Amino acid sequence: MSGLRFSKFDNFAVPGSLLIEFISLFSVYSLQMNSPVFKPRTEGVVKFSFTMQNSKENELFWDVQWRQFDGTFKLYFVRATHGVIIGTEDVSEDGFQISYSGDRRIVSLEFPEAELLPHLFPYEGDIDDKPPLCLSSKPMGNSLHVRLVGDSIHWGQSAENVEEVLTEDPRVSILRKGGKVCGAIITDPSKTVLREGTFDRKKLREDANKYAEAVDAAVDALC
Repeated sequence: MSGLRFSKFDNFAVPGSLLIEFISLFSVYSLQMNSPVFKPRTEGVVKFSFTMQNSKENELFWDVQWRQFDGTFKLYFVRATHGVIIGTEDVSEDGFQISYSGDRRIVSLEFPEAELLPHLFPYEGDIDDKPPLCLSSKPMGNSLHVRLVGDSIHWGQSAENVEEVLTEDPRVSILRKGGKVCGAIITDPSKTVLREGTFDRKKLREDANKYAEAVDAAVDALC
């Protein structure tokens, strides 16, 4: 034969040109799948702010850290060192959780990753119709809106498509679009959300250790 060459694999005849194309495409695919672009991000830090009574002198800040772990997307308003979180509670039927400090201020918000509207890949475009994560905050009156997607596409004039869903904590509600979580609303964050500089981290750690020792002693007394 002339003009068309074949390569043999296990008794199958494959046109050489197709074989070369297949190897080329497979190589590109392998490189892409091993590229950081195709590996989801697992953490990041974003600064949130909230202005009290429209006064810059009363502007509050949080360095909010987000983490993705074991199918859960978590937003931490402070570092959750030993003793900071006293308990975590389910506040909705779809697995949304809130972690609290000893005085019932919010330490973290936790969403099942499967419920999120955005994807977590370091890619600015949509993937499987999911927009990229674009974490931000926006004060709205006496509330702080936590947004997981960008303003230009999923807010603004399209905000009427966003549904506010109440939780068992009356201070927090979930924002959904198309059934997926796109944010949350926290009422009166200056009192509701734990903030650096408003608690003694060392004392909380010592109190937690004393509590653990007291529990251990009580258990030993029962044995």
